[in-house]
Amino acid sequence: MKVILILSLAILSHTTFSQKLYKDKTSTLSSISNKGYTCTKDSRDPNIYTFRQYDNYGEAQVQLTFEGNYLRKAVYIHQDPTKTLTRLRDVYAKTTDSEADTFNPPSNGSGSGIASHTPYYDGKARFEANNNYSSSRYTFTVILLD
Repeated sequence: MKVILILSLAILSHTTFSQKLYKDKTSTLSSISNKGYTCTKDSRDPNIYTFRQYDNYGEAQVQLTFEGNYLRKAVYIHQDPTKTLTRLRDVYAKTTDSEADTFNPPSNGSGSGIASHTPYYDGKARFEANNNYSSSRYTFTVILLD
């Protein structure tokens, strides 16, 4: 029984958290591959890669936008509008007092803020949740600032 519990915790700890992003393209793509996800290059734009991720927020289609060898933006697209706001809330919960002042509380399904050293990225990034209810497009965006 103990072995099953330990194995379950090990598997959950590997899949529970969101994919860590890195500024470097090679590091980001390697990290995604090491988690068992398949990243696909966009046929129309070689700077865009996508993969499907499963974590404690459910399923998300993730689009990565690179500029040369640097990651500039990651967009998490959900089917459930509550997931984008939950991601933003969880980032906000780990901010410092000065970072908390940069956050706009979600209104009409949208909110944003700037934070550093989050589960998504170790540097400084802008986080945006946007729920466009008319198009059923619910996105959580991470824009790297450094």
